[in-house]
Amino acid sequence: MSTVSASPDTADTEPVPGKVFRSELNPVDFLHRAAYMYPDKVAVVDGERRYSYRQLAERSWRLANALRSAGLAKGDRVATLLFNSPAMLEAHFAVPAAGGILVAVNHRLAGAEVGYILRHSGARYLLVDIGLPQLGPELGPELGAALDGQAGLAGITVIRCAGTGDPADPYEEFLVGASPERPASWLEHEEETISINYTSGTTGRPKGVQYTYRGAYLNALNEVIVAGVSAESVYLWTLPMFHCNGWCFPWAVTAAAARQRAELPHRARIRPDRNLRPDHRVPRAGGSAGASGRAAREIPGPSGPGLPVSGSRAGRRSGDGRRPARRGHDGRGDHARQ
Repeated sequence: MSTVSASPDTADTEPVPGKVFRSELNPVDFLHRAAYMYPDKVAVVDGERRYSYRQLAERSWRLANALRSAGLAKGDRVATLLFNSPAMLEAHFAVPAAGGILVAVNHRLAGAEVGYILRHSGARYLLVDIGLPQLGPELGPELGAALDGQAGLAGITVIRCAGTGDPADPYEEFLVGASPERPASWLEHEEETISINYTSGTTGRPKGVQYTYRGAYLNALNEVIVAGVSAESVYLWTLPMFHCNGWCFPWAVTAAAARQRAELPHRARIRPDRNLRPDHRVPRAGGSAGASGRAAREIPGPSGPGLPVSGSRAGRRSGDGRRPARRGHDGRGDHARQ
């Protein structure tokens, strides 16, 4: 229903229709806000590397612009085979900022399952860590060749990532020529798909589930509330970011402008004597029920064992008490409400 506005002095003029303005819920806005409000605050830690929120935003926008320059069109699937790392965190913002759909693939799956997910999702781009061949030959010869830079995957643009941050890192070379400005948004409605997450395929072929922008946004804010994340929090990534987009914590921790320790596996194991000592200021970590229980038992706190750890319940419900909005995915772009 439209409204009209007119004053007594202008009653004889044509009424001006009123318009209700709205902003689509978009988790990418969390990074934009954090970089604006806390530009110099440390956002992500990877070993000796530190990125401020300004740097994290610029790197994410560079990745988004680089993907567009590489030919990404709205709705194109961008798959990732990455460890918990700055690149994986950046992809959670860059891919939707570019207008693509993120497909975070479980790198622990067998090569046949990974190949199936890439084909089924219709992935056109693949961000892949070059350290994956060290995981064993089960990834398959085709994928292994792509990781070594010897060949590509049919119809997929492969972007290799060494995870070093050095200028010679192929991922850094992909970013360096792109603009650090946030690209214009192609989002038209918050019910559009932001990501597709696949099951492990334990009872058959992996099945894809679509998350919407709205669902991811609301669930991320729910995580902030339930896990008690604030701007002073430090969040250690032990939960794989490929698992349900890390329960939306990449967006949640950024919404609170907290610090994320997104490190490679050999530096991010739960080690009471190393990365979770009290002097490392890690009051929050996410993990499975087993990992959370072990952390609660073994990690020293200020008054004895026990670190506040967000367990499996922290990442399962959206802000209105329901599960995050999602849709079944059949590989052809069709979907049905669940």
